[in-house]
Amino acid sequence: MYKRIRNVVVTVILCVSVMALPVSAVEPQEMERSGIQLMSVDTRKNIVTLNVSKGKAACVARVRNKSSKLITISMSLQKYSAGRWKTIKSWSGSKTGMSYVLTRTASVSKGKYRVKAVMRSGSDTITQYSQTVNY
Repeated sequence: MYKRIRNVVVTVILCVSVMALPVSAVEPQEMERSGIQLMSVDTRKNIVTLNVSKGKAACVARVRNKSSKLITISMSLQKYSAGRWKTIKSWSGSKTGMSYVLTRTASVSKGKYRVKAVMRSGSDTITQYSQTVNY
């Protein structure tokens, strides 16, 4: 009987102590003043890819937003040469919405390539690279 009462008392104390933890909500205006910013771009769903076949490079950059906003993508095909990445072709495009895909192709010769994409949505800017491809 004593153990049962003790268990009930311990359970009640734990419940009360958890409920007593301070919790607060912050208004969006307060977040902006404090320097906290919410990302409008869902970074987990952005994709930058490069596929090279038969002398053609297929470059793709995709952005997904959490809400409808102006999306701008600046994409460049880069080749590794003399110890650094050099841009050999660039494209850009924009669209208002929750997602945007920019797809372009370019002729390539033998070498090591990647795609660089600078994606802007609202006040967010994200730079992302594709995997490197040896052709």
